[in-house]
Amino acid sequence: MFLKEISLQNEKISLIGHSLGGYIASEITIQHQDKIRKLVLIDSSGMLKKPTKILEEYLHTAMNPTHDKVRKAFEKMVADPKRVPTQLVEGFIHRINMPNAKHSFESTLINSTTTQIGIPRLRKINPIPTLIIWGIHDNVIPLEHSKLFTEAIDNSRLEIIEDAGHAPFAEKPDQVLELLRSFLN
Repeated sequence: MFLKEISLQNEKISLIGHSLGGYIASEITIQHQDKIRKLVLIDSSGMLKKPTKILEEYLHTAMNPTHDKVRKAFEKMVADPKRVPTQLVEGFIHRINMPNAKHSFESTLINSTTTQIGIPRLRKINPIPTLIIWGIHDNVIPLEHSKLFTEAIDNSRLEIIEDAGHAPFAEKPDQVLELLRSFLN
């Protein structure tokens, strides 16, 4: 396991996961509660029954990326389109055009949007303290999903970030950092 590799096998850690990373962090917490001190889920996947419209558009864009299409896709994921830097667009195009990247992206997106953690499994996260952060304007994974996580995990707290979309840590970094600092300390 990764924790053993980095010599943390005897220490409890805090996990933070965003989107698919939230799904993965939830699964790790369910499987290794004895290793987890606290969990933070940010606009987490894991409860989608199918891809949302914006995820379908994102997949189509990733399979046929152009600067304009990628920019438009990213602009739909944030509360304010001016927050999408050119470096993000160019970086995505560079990475998605690497060998096997499109196949990996497609299979990961499809799997993560059609396989659910499920409420019974989420309940296994209890009693791990869990902070759930969600951008109020998340068009990728709608705000209603935050409630599914909050209701399933007894020892959880939901913080909704105003004026943020799917990546509130990028749009409102000071606010998210303060929430993390307060919760993790």
